[in-house]
Amino acid sequence: MAHNLRIDPTTPEGEAIVTLFNLIQADEEEDGTWNAVDAVDTLCRWFRERGIDIDAGPIEPHATGPEPLIVSRFDIAMEPAPEEDPVLTIGAIADNAQPVALLFDREDRVKVAHWLLGGEQDDIRIRRTRHAERS
Repeated sequence: MAHNLRIDPTTPEGEAIVTLFNLIQADEEEDGTWNAVDAVDTLCRWFRERGIDIDAGPIEPHATGPEPLIVSRFDIAMEPAPEEDPVLTIGAIADNAQPVALLFDREDRVKVAHWLLGGEQDDIRIRRTRHAERS
């Protein structure tokens, strides 16, 4: 079956697909066949490891999450009081001039730091470009 799909194993999605391929290959019997029960168990485990509830029913193939919030200006950052949860609050202005409060727990701070250090800048640019094209 010919298609134009290219899997980039350096992306999280591509890595997940390659991992699944390797897991299924590991289930292959010496005669080139697969035990159906083992293959289904492997596939179900792979889905569960990615937070997909296999009992929830079909997932729409083109389902998308919420539109990304594009922030054009940061106004203020507020550290929490020592007795509060360690959540950093950043006051910002969205591209549509709406004021926004961004809340970052420790895990979110690590993600943002990674983005700012260049780890995912290309991905952010792509998402921002797609959002701008839809507007």
